[in-house]
Amino acid sequence: MLPVLPHHSRPLALALALLATLVSSSLLAQDPFALGVRETPWLPPADQQKAFKLPDGFSINLVAAEPQIQKPLNMAFDVRGRIWLTDSVEYPYAAPLDKPGRDTVKILEDVDRDGHYEKVTTFADGLNIPIGIYPHAKGCIVYSIPNVWLLEDTDGDDKCDKRTILYGPFDHTRDTHGMVNAMRRGFDGWLYACHGFNNQSKVQGSDGHPIEMNSGNTFRMRLDGSRVENFTFGQVNPFGMAINNHFQLFTADCHSKPLYALIPGGSYPSFGRPHDGLGFVPEVMTHLHGSTAICGVTLVTGDVFPEEFQGKVLSGNVMTSRINCNMLESHGSTIKAVEQPDFLSTTDPWFRPVDVQMGPDGALYILDFYNRIIGHYEVPLTHPGRDRTSGRIWRVTYTKNSPKVPAAVDLTQLPAAELLEACNHPVIAQRLLALHQLSDVVYPQQTEAVQQLWRADLAPRSLIALAWTLARHDALAADKLAKLAAHDQSEVRTHAMRIAGFLGKKQQDSSIPLVSKGIGDTDGHVRLAALEAAAKFDSRELMTQISETFSKPTDDVFALQAAKIALRDQLARLSTPSSNDWQYVGILKSKIVASAVPAVKNELGGNLAAELFKLDHDLHPTDWQVLAEHAARYASETKRATLLADIDALAKRKQLPLHTLMQAVARGAQQRGGGVPPVWIEHLTKLMATTLTINDDTPLGWNCFTLDGQPITPMIWEANWRKATDEDSYLMYTSLPAGEQRTSMLRSDPFKIPEELSFWSCGHVGFTGAPSNHKNKIRLVDAATGEMLIESEPPRNDIAHRIVWDLKKFAGRPGKIELVDSDDGTGYAWIAAGHFSLKTLNVSDWEAAATTALELVKTWKLRDAQPAIVALVSSSRAPSGLRRTAAETLASLEGSAIVSALAGSLIFDLPEALRSEVSAAITSTSAEAREKSLALLLSRLASREQERVTQLLATDAAGTALFTQLIERGILPARLLAVRTIEQSAMASATKNDAEKLTAIKAALPAEAANLDQLIEEKQKTIASLTADLARGQQIFTKSCANCHQVAGAGAIVGPQLDGIGLRGRQRLLEDMLDPHRNVDVAFRTTTLLLDDGRVITGLVRREEGATLVLADPQGKEQFVEKASIEQRKQTPLSLMPENIARELPSEDLAHLVAWLIAQKQAKEPMP
Repeated sequence: MLPVLPHHSRPLALALALLATLVSSSLLAQDPFALGVRETPWLPPADQQKAFKLPDGFSINLVAAEPQIQKPLNMAFDVRGRIWLTDSVEYPYAAPLDKPGRDTVKILEDVDRDGHYEKVTTFADGLNIPIGIYPHAKGCIVYSIPNVWLLEDTDGDDKCDKRTILYGPFDHTRDTHGMVNAMRRGFDGWLYACHGFNNQSKVQGSDGHPIEMNSGNTFRMRLDGSRVENFTFGQVNPFGMAINNHFQLFTADCHSKPLYALIPGGSYPSFGRPHDGLGFVPEVMTHLHGSTAICGVTLVTGDVFPEEFQGKVLSGNVMTSRINCNMLESHGSTIKAVEQPDFLSTTDPWFRPVDVQMGPDGALYILDFYNRIIGHYEVPLTHPGRDRTSGRIWRVTYTKNSPKVPAAVDLTQLPAAELLEACNHPVIAQRLLALHQLSDVVYPQQTEAVQQLWRADLAPRSLIALAWTLARHDALAADKLAKLAAHDQSEVRTHAMRIAGFLGKKQQDSSIPLVSKGIGDTDGHVRLAALEAAAKFDSRELMTQISETFSKPTDDVFALQAAKIALRDQLARLSTPSSNDWQYVGILKSKIVASAVPAVKNELGGNLAAELFKLDHDLHPTDWQVLAEHAARYASETKRATLLADIDALAKRKQLPLHTLMQAVARGAQQRGGGVPPVWIEHLTKLMATTLTINDDTPLGWNCFTLDGQPITPMIWEANWRKATDEDSYLMYTSLPAGEQRTSMLRSDPFKIPEELSFWSCGHVGFTGAPSNHKNKIRLVDAATGEMLIESEPPRNDIAHRIVWDLKKFAGRPGKIELVDSDDGTGYAWIAAGHFSLKTLNVSDWEAAATTALELVKTWKLRDAQPAIVALVSSSRAPSGLRRTAAETLASLEGSAIVSALAGSLIFDLPEALRSEVSAAITSTSAEAREKSLALLLSRLASREQERVTQLLATDAAGTALFTQLIERGILPARLLAVRTIEQSAMASATKNDAEKLTAIKAALPAEAANLDQLIEEKQKTIASLTADLARGQQIFTKSCANCHQVAGAGAIVGPQLDGIGLRGRQRLLEDMLDPHRNVDVAFRTTTLLLDDGRVITGLVRREEGATLVLADPQGKEQFVEKASIEQRKQTPLSLMPENIARELPSEDLAHLVAWLIAQKQAKEPMP
């Protein structure tokens, strides 16, 4: 039973909404930080310095600026306290690979130790958009398109004279504003880095171990080019990385969240990619600082900044021109970021902080890409206003109590003992530099002397550094590691766990007991590190301990995620046991192990998933669906043979809807490819026999519409349990889950009106105490004439009340129930109704089950089901939505675009006579009858309905031929060819003769670009004169945009996430909305597929799942295509966004929407 959804009033939200209505589009446009192209003048560094605002006691000074440096991208400090810098004049266009670039690596040195780095040396030139950099040995490791290079100075003149490719080539062809960045070396000696947006790289080390990275990822590499490994998976465009005292890594993701805490092997949200089977790593924060363009992240450590700033996180925001601030709170091992006031702001909108780091001296260093334009979406790459020469580095210090900040020490001059002492420095950047100098340089030369430094009274952080030095050289004895694991300081114990994981199986026998003890430690950091270490071992004892430890619910979600990863990794390394040797079936009785199984992507994982259906875990229904899909995809043929019987038995034991499990099985089988076992067909046949039969008890269908009668898909009303005045609870259709500001109507299929009808209703018609606004109601209308016969309002209560209608004078007429929510208020603006006395009106899962059966028919081409489907399409008793799905299934079985177009029209609110004629044509075997019916249909549809049907029609040769004829006959307007998605699919599927005709028709149309420019200019002028209502704009976004776009966590992520979109400005927003194909990033361009049956499918490629390719259609719905059926695949320059969405909005609604989008930036005034 689903829980009852409570309703809460929101007077504050109402007050804010009322205030928002006072904001106009013209007012928003005045914010200089909202403009994609800044309109303020370029400032010299001295004037820019005066524009900064910092907390009391802090000062900011210039480190370096143009002309000594150009556009800075990343920086790093070396053991001598120098800054190594990558800068670029090529960005954002890469130089050709056969020609040298114009970019450089520079070394900056503060000779007199006053904080200004006056000596600038070009270490390497001829580079191509270099980003990530790490000083090492006699030079540096740097990413420059397309490789990670080792650049060396062999003669000591600070000039690179030797270049070696360590890893590559990395992909750079899809985007250049992320790529490989933020190189940070960990305590373990590995070099960690981010892989940026959209590019698809496959690289390997000299050991031959390959890794693949699709768009955002983090990875790590050995400094000698020997090995590269994935570290985490996902994120959109991570740009910035930091390491804390516990050796936990954090990244700033420049398109989703300003901060992520990394758990090795974890999966993070990204465009269109599912998680790894374990769920995404829990987020650290939900707030966004008014922008998704976050670059660089650092943790405040050391004694230079005052105590109240210690442990805070600072990140660069290149859109709002600020340094944001968050405080990290630990709840066990789980970290939450609490938003703080911005650390730095400015009145100069050219300030673009692309990298922020706490230097080894304890000061904050900020790389400023100083530019009037930033990013790739807000302004075309070709815009001439992009600055290519200016760049600054700033240094922030706290000087209230100490006017001079100590300079960084030259670590190369320290003997081993003093170097170890430097490893206890309060600033983590300095500690890590000292550790690497000790391990890389001193230990190989003075091995025995370094080993003798070990003593019981070492400072904790010196002890940590020495232990890591020995471990990196395989010289840390087991007894020493045991002493670290028993240390009274939790930070030392945490590093003991990380060292145990680093050493892995080299010391497995002695490390496993230490890790086991760490899993039970009282400190959350130690527990997390122990669980991450457990993933490195093959130990049934650890698996059993983890499964028992997490058998009960826990709020420590980071530990829970790490536990699941540890179980996944251990299980994934096992060989598949024989059917008689289920060594690990015992631990399947633990719920956490069951949740880890879907991430074990091999035959063992599939077999374990299948085995779970014989147990009685109390899992959520969606978890059972995941297991069913996993078993269908990965299990052995032996296990698959009995899978459906086991699923059927479980569904009966648990009272689970069988059709949802069968749907999951179908997905898994599609991903696996290669057909299905014959025994499955028997089960499917039984399922269809019980679900596709229509009788008097068959539930009626319900369909969702806008208030003006346009269909809404997918359904936005939901069925939820609501409490009633009789102290029972009833399942009701409710508008509340879609949001109280969203308006819509839910309409039943026709039925014969009885003499009396009772039902239960709850909901509101405005705020309590105010008169009814009469906007929400339940009404009965005549299905033939549309006449309203009777209506009632909800009882203005969250508790459902019974309503009874006396319908004797209407009895016997055809009727429809309409649940109308026309209240767009911020609270008390929803309605629910259900538990009708006419049982066929009540919520039922029968239609969902029948829909699943039809999907299975379509997936596996079960042509024996065609007679039943024809009967379903022909039946006036069947729910209209199901008849449409059945018609689409017939179209799929026949492979006919004409039938598909006819079926697609059933989504509209057609007159019953026309609907019947269309249904008859679909089931007809006469091609002539079908074409005649479709021509009649199209002649009666409105223009946007014609466009939607034509999208389906022009997808095979016969459909495109009819489309061409209908234009020639004047039934369809020629302007449909100006819809680029229609033109593209039509030309891809047309015969040579039809293609020539369509080309001639298109040539006679008015010039589209000029028309669009004129439209954009006209709309710009019109909406500038209108007063915008932000609350109304949000409603329009929810209705028209949220199927594909997300703002502040609301909506779907199919197209670009739109947090901070207001910073693009009104002009660019209008271009993107009215001409969606004008500026399309390669990641969001659609792909056209020509299938082996002649059909053409166009959509946005989301991902590959085994043997299937998953695309999203313009409604955001996913389509699954067997890769084996694809004959041609071509990426187009077009967007998935339909062209008519924004163009058909009334000017007033467009003004509301644009104003609301512009407001999504949280612009603030500089701090006083």
